[in-house]
Amino acid sequence: MILVLLNSRRIVGPISLVLMLGLAATGAAAPLGPPVRIGGTLALTGPLAPTALLHKIAGEIYVEEMNRGSGLLGRPVEWVLDDQSKPEVTRSLYERLITVDKVDLLIGPYATSPMTTRRSLSG
Repeated sequence: MILVLLNSRRIVGPISLVLMLGLAATGAAAPLGPPVRIGGTLALTGPLAPTALLHKIAGEIYVEEMNRGSGLLGRPVEWVLDDQSKPEVTRSLYERLITVDKVDLLIGPYATSPMTTRRSLSG
């Protein structure tokens, strides 16, 4: 019985090491190709700035972590932000993200007045 355990440890150790190295080498392939561009606005000035700053930091960390891995759909991720939160310019900011910045995905605003203004774009 003791001999069987010693032999199995000799086998299991190297097999485990090979499996871990194989997974590490293939599991985190660097993202390739054109980036997936994600656009949005954040209120980095004005009364919503403290909350927006937290959103910005969390988003940057998330994009960085995704790009350290395999990205999104195997492609790197790029976050395109505009920092104005004035309801009167929200529509033009989102139009610019779509037509000029050519983003692939949009993240909507989180305050009521910009959301109401942006909604007219999707209508």
